[in-house]
Formats: sequence, structure tokens, C-alpha cells
Amino acid sequence: MIGKTGVARLVGLLAMTTVVTAGCGDDVVTMENFDRIEIGMTLAEVESIFGQPGVDKTVRDERSNAPDGTAMEWKAGKKSIVVVLFNDEVIQKQRMGRW
Repeated sequence: MIGKTGVARLVGLLAMTTVVTAGCGDDVVTMENFDRIEIGMTLAEVESIFGQPGVDKTVRDERSNAPDGTAMEWKAGKKSIVVVLFNDEVIQKQRMGRW
């Protein structure tokens, strides 16, 4: 069983981890990383540039017979990078927001 001191340390450690993790997105959504993304890259290759998975922003139309693509977004503040993939290959990339 963890005593009060152990709980306080654990809460402090979690708070520090949250602060450090919250800042990670800001320094990966950069023009340099946007420029590193190339048409034909796989999702795994793009995620390796950012060091973290993006958020799936794909909108699916159940009525359509068209093959599915995937839209992934990496966001920091008011700027984001969206990558569109088809068959796990980048077919488009966009910068959005205030750069």
C-alpha cells in the first residue's frame, strides 16, 4: 500500500509528465517537418517524422462505393498539418491555420 507521501509523489510525477507531454505537439508541427513529408510515404514513415500518431480526421460516406482514404492531423495551437493517405501512401499534405 502506498502512503500519503507516496501518493503525493505520484501525483507530482504525473503532473510533471502531463506538462512535458503537452508541449510535445508544439515543437513537431513545424514547417521543417511539413517539408519532410513526401508523396508516397507510408503512415508509419509520417508518424516517425512527428514522433507520435496523428488524429484520424477521416469522414466516411457509407453510401459511396469509392475506396476509402484516410486523413490524419497533427495540431499545435492554431496550426495543423493534415496528411491524406490512400492505400497507406501519402497522396496529399496541407498546412492549415496560422503559421
